[in-house]
Amino acid sequence: MDPVNAFLAWSTEAEGSESVIRAVQSVKAQLAERHYDVYDWSEQPHSRNIGIEIQEQIRRSDILILEGSTVRPNLAFEVGFARALDLPVVVIKQEGTHELPEDFGAPRYLNYPSASSDAGFGKFETDFGRLLDRLETESLSPGHRALRRKLTQLHGGLQAVLSNHDADHPQLHLRSGWLEALASEVRNSGPSNLVTDADYYSHCFAELRDWNDGPIRAIADLTDNTETFWQSDLEHPELMSSQVTERIFLIDWRLFFQGEAQLSRHMSMWRDHLGSLSGSGYEVYVAAVDDVGLGVRHPFGDTAVGAHLLLLHPDCIGGYRRRLESDFGERRMLHIERDRHRFNLASRYYEAVKARAVRFDPNHDFHTLKREWLGKLEIGRWDEHWTLRTEHRSPAYFDRYDQHIRTWIPMYDDLIQDCSATVASEILRIFQEIDMSVSVLEIGYGTGSLTAAIVPWIRTLCEPFEQLGQLYPVDSYRAMDRAVQMRKLAHGKIGADLNRWVRLLNKTAWDDVEDNITYNVIFGSLVTHFLLGQNPTEQSVDAFFAECAKRLEPGGSLVFSDCFAPEEERDRLGAVAAWRGWMIDNGLSEEYADAYLAGNQDMVNAVSVARVTAGAERHGLRLVKEKLVGSTQMFRLLVFRSAR
Repeated sequence: MDPVNAFLAWSTEAEGSESVIRAVQSVKAQLAERHYDVYDWSEQPHSRNIGIEIQEQIRRSDILILEGSTVRPNLAFEVGFARALDLPVVVIKQEGTHELPEDFGAPRYLNYPSASSDAGFGKFETDFGRLLDRLETESLSPGHRALRRKLTQLHGGLQAVLSNHDADHPQLHLRSGWLEALASEVRNSGPSNLVTDADYYSHCFAELRDWNDGPIRAIADLTDNTETFWQSDLEHPELMSSQVTERIFLIDWRLFFQGEAQLSRHMSMWRDHLGSLSGSGYEVYVAAVDDVGLGVRHPFGDTAVGAHLLLLHPDCIGGYRRRLESDFGERRMLHIERDRHRFNLASRYYEAVKARAVRFDPNHDFHTLKREWLGKLEIGRWDEHWTLRTEHRSPAYFDRYDQHIRTWIPMYDDLIQDCSATVASEILRIFQEIDMSVSVLEIGYGTGSLTAAIVPWIRTLCEPFEQLGQLYPVDSYRAMDRAVQMRKLAHGKIGADLNRWVRLLNKTAWDDVEDNITYNVIFGSLVTHFLLGQNPTEQSVDAFFAECAKRLEPGGSLVFSDCFAPEEERDRLGAVAAWRGWMIDNGLSEEYADAYLAGNQDMVNAVSVARVTAGAERHGLRLVKEKLVGSTQMFRLLVFRSAR
C-alpha cells in the first residue's frame, strides 16, 4: 500500500521556540525513518483560501500531528475537520502549557520538555515511537487507512454532485436512493459482516493486496456465472490473486471428456495468473465441482450460490448467498462474515475440496492434466468385485459411473447422441406411417444419459399436440434397469419430465417385461452385450431376438448402440488392442485399462454384426442401418425393423 500520509502543523509562537523546533525535528526524523510522506504546513507556501487548502490536505492524510502549546485558532479547525473524517490525531505540547479544551475530543497527546537541552527529550522520543507502533496496528493499519480513504473519496464524489447542481434535480434524488441502499446494506450487515451485491466482489477482493498478516485461500466455481470476471479476459489478473496463497478452480468434469477447447481456455487463464505472480508462492489447484458434493457441505449450506469460498486468516469467510426481495426478485449477495467457528468449518470444507483437486502446473497440457485428475480420484479403476450383477456392485461404481464409463468406452457421448437421434428418427417414421401414438421401451437406462437426451425432444414434439388437444406422437415411454441405484441417478438427470413423459421401472430384461404389451421402438445403449453374455452362442443370440420380436409391433424398430466385434478373430484382436490404446491415450493407466478389459469379457468377445444380423433375420427382423462409432472397429449403432 502507499506510505502513510501525515499532516504536520506547528508554530513558533509559543514560549521556548527552540524547544518547539527540537520536538518537531524529532517527530519528523521518526516519520522519515518509517517512510511516511509528511506535509509540513509551516514550511509550505499557501493560497489566500487557507480553509479550503487545509481541508484538501487533511483529506489526503492518514494522521494529523499538531503542535498544540499555543492553542491557536487553526488548531481547533484542524482537529474538528480530522474528527469528521475519523482520522487519528496526535497533539504534542510543551510541559506546563495550558491543557487542551475538552471539546477537542481528548486526542492522544504527548508532552515534551520546555527546555531544549532537557534530558526528558529522550523519553518524549521513546513515547512518540511507541505511540506510532500502536497506531500502525490500529487506526494506521493498511485496512483502516484503505477504508478511510475510500470513505473520503465517496464523500468527495458526493460533494461534487451537490456542487454541480445549484437547484433541485433528479440526479440528486437518484444518488440519494443509491446511497440509502448502500448505507442500509452496511448498517444491516453489522460490524462483523459485509453483505453487498455480487458485482462488488472484484473491487473488494482487489483491495486485499495490502493484507499481509495471514494466508488467503479461495475457491472459484467456474460452473457458476456469479463471478463473471473469470469468464472474460482479465485486464489485470494479478489483482484477483495478489496475496492469495492458493486458489482452487472448480470446473464441470465433462470438460475432461467433451470440452477440450473450453478447458484449454481455462488453462491459459491459469497460466497467466501464475505468470503474473511469479515468485509469490501462489498456487492453483483444479477439481471437478461434482466431486465437491461427495460427502462435504458448503459452510453456507443451502443458501450458498455455487461452491465459491473465500478464507481470510484469522477468522473471516466469504461467499455468495441468495436473497429474495419482492421488488428485485432473487439477488446474489456477496456475504463475508467474521466468525471463528464458521471459519473452522469452512477450513475443513476447503481442505476436503483440495483433497480431491490436482495441482496445476503451467507445463500441463490437456491430456496431462486429465491423466493426473483421473489418477488422483482413481476414475476408471475397475474393481474385480464389479463382475457381480450390476445391482450388487459397490457405491463407488455408481457414484462415478458417468466418469468411469467415459474412460472405458471410446466416444461414449457419440454412442448416446447417435442412438438418441436414431430413436427420434424412427419415432417420427412410425408416427407418420401409422398415424397413431407411438410407444417406446428403453432397456438398461443406467444413469439416464440416453433417457435425458431423448425425453426433452419428445416433450418438444408433443407440446403442440397437447395445446390442440390431440393425441401425442409418443404416448408411452417406459425405461427399465435392474439396479435401484441407477434409478436414483437417472432421476436427477430427468427431473420434471419424470412420470409425465417417462416412467423409470426397476425391472430386469427380459424376465420382468410383459409378453402381452408391445412397443413400436425398443432400444438401448451398451445393453446388448450384457444380455447376450460372454462368448454368445447362436442359441443366446436367437433367444435375445425372440424376446425382442415377441414385444415389437409390426413395422417396429430395434435400435442398439453397443460393442459388436469384427467377424475375423484377427480383426477382433486388433480392434481390442486399438480400444486398449484409446483408453491409455485418453488418460487411463495401462493397469486400469487391462483390468477393465479383463473384467468385461462379454464386450471383448462381443458377437459380430454378421452373427447378430443372421439371428435377427431368423425372427423376421432385417438390418436397415449400421454405423461405426469411433475408430476402434468395436462400437456400432445397429437398427433392425420388423415386417409390417
